[in-house]
Order: sequence, then structure tokens, then C-alpha cells
Amino acid sequence: MNKLYWIVCEENDKTLYEGRFLGRTRGAALKHLKEQLGRSNLTGLVFAITEIPVTLIRELVAECVSARDTEGQSPYGTSCLPQQRASEPKPKADNIVSGDFGRNGSQGELEITHDDPPPSGATTRNHSDYDWTSIKACYMEGRGPKDVAAIMNVPLNTLRGRITREGWARERREA
Repeated sequence: MNKLYWIVCEENDKTLYEGRFLGRTRGAALKHLKEQLGRSNLTGLVFAITEIPVTLIRELVAECVSARDTEGQSPYGTSCLPQQRASEPKPKADNIVSGDFGRNGSQGELEITHDDPPPSGATTRNHSDYDWTSIKACYMEGRGPKDVAAIMNVPLNTLRGRITREGWARERREA
């Protein structure tokens, strides 16, 4: 799954590169930075590559939209938000990745287009949709990760990540 990274690179208090990158790994973002700067190494430069948690942003947006729908209006005052000029086109979602934000480098308002539907075999399920308590109970009964993934219809790598992150294997050994 692609992740969104924010990259900043400076040399002697001068910003050489600042922008977003959509890629699979931090290493890919680092490679992108080297390509953008035209350098084979980054010796002597100060840079930061930060992953922007897209899932968190989606949850916040969904919460704001649902709050607006229930109240019939925006839960936050929009008077403090910068208004985009009518003559200024909204940047496309692809422009975020390339760093092309329009006039004067300002991001403005993002126009999200849904021209391409997800591929037919694409998984659009969120990890919070799973019943993790029953999945953990199934794992604690002594079944292996492959068996639990097949029984509970959970992707194996997602399950393994949860087992490692929450220390289920250690709990199972201690029990």
C-alpha cells in the first residue's frame, strides 16, 4: 500500500526541497529526494522524511463530515479558512504527489476526482472492521496465524502485524 510522505531538505538554512511523495517505503521517498536534488548522496544536508498517516486523516475527515451532516451545517467556523479565488483552478489529487500546487506554491483547496473506480479485486476493507477480540481468542486457543487468518477471513500479514505489535505470542506462551 502506498503511503504519503512529507519531505524537507535544507542546506545552510536554505530549503532545497520541500514537498509530498506517494510511495511504498521511506527508502523510496529517500530515492525520490536524491533524484529531485540530482545527487547520489545526501552528505552535508539536513533532511526529514515524515509519513503522513493517511488512515488517521481519513478518520478525521469522516468524523467531520458526519458531524456536519447530523447538524446540518459545518461544525467549525469557515470564516478563518482561506478562500480560493474563482479564477484559480483547484489542484488535482495527482498534483499533491508531484508537488505542483498551483500559483505561488499555495495548496488551496484540493479537488478530489473519482474518475477511476478501484480495481475489481481491490480490498477496501478497513482494519478496524475486524472483530479483533474474537480473532485474538481464536489465536489464543493454540491455532497458528495461517489457520486463524483462514478461519476469521483476515489477511495474514495484517494478523501477523497485530500479533507482533500487541504481543499475543508472548501472552500465549505465558498462559
